[in-house]
Amino acid sequence: MYGFEMSHYQQFYVQPQDVTSTGFTLRGPEFQHAVRVCRKRVGEWLVAVDGYGHRYQGAITVIESDRLQVSLQQLDSGFAEPQLSLTLAVALLKGSHFEQVVEQGTEVGVSCFQPLLTERTLVESSSHRWERWQEKARSAMKQCGRSVCPVIHQPMEFAEFLQTLPGRLCLIADAAAENSCDLTLNGAPVVVMIGPEGGFTDAEVAASLAQGAVPFFLGKRRLRSETAALVAAARILAAAGRYGE
Repeated sequence: MYGFEMSHYQQFYVQPQDVTSTGFTLRGPEFQHAVRVCRKRVGEWLVAVDGYGHRYQGAITVIESDRLQVSLQQLDSGFAEPQLSLTLAVALLKGSHFEQVVEQGTEVGVSCFQPLLTERTLVESSSHRWERWQEKARSAMKQCGRSVCPVIHQPMEFAEFLQTLPGRLCLIADAAAENSCDLTLNGAPVVVMIGPEGGFTDAEVAASLAQGAVPFFLGKRRLRSETAALVAAARILAAAGRYGE
């Protein structure tokens, strides 16, 4: 479903604990948005996702002062989810640039985000920023029509992250690579690493290759880190076959 069709329906987020076999309940900000902003009324159809791959549809049966209830009519699993599990491991970026990676990466179909602390990282991590990323991912999931909210890990030191690579296909963006690697994928989870402004150091690239990472060339144009992350994600998911059902 593309942007010009999104006006036909809007997704809301429902807490998994507020779902039963016969219906679901919206509370808090989602309830407020549905009733105050979208002007939802009893009898109208409502679509909600729980962030774990389930999309619920049904008619509103009750609207109270702090919640609304929906009678479950249809349940879909894995709706609009890509067939490939993709982790974007991106160096922590200045300002709102990492938020952009999370927001647009969620729309593209990324499954997991791993902020990295590299030798050239100039930003300190904070719990406030992590909470903000979570909000961005959830909003993007609703907006683009996905049913799974990507996992966002806490920032990790680059050397520590490399220890998690064995057994996984990992690509590292490297401007020095002569050409792009073969993107014929077998459906196994993929990790792609994107460096900060200035890129990874030679030592970081060497350490990555020693752990089995494969150089990934994104072209001759110099891309900002946030742009490189999204270009890489789109190319990898496209090579896997489909972005989502």
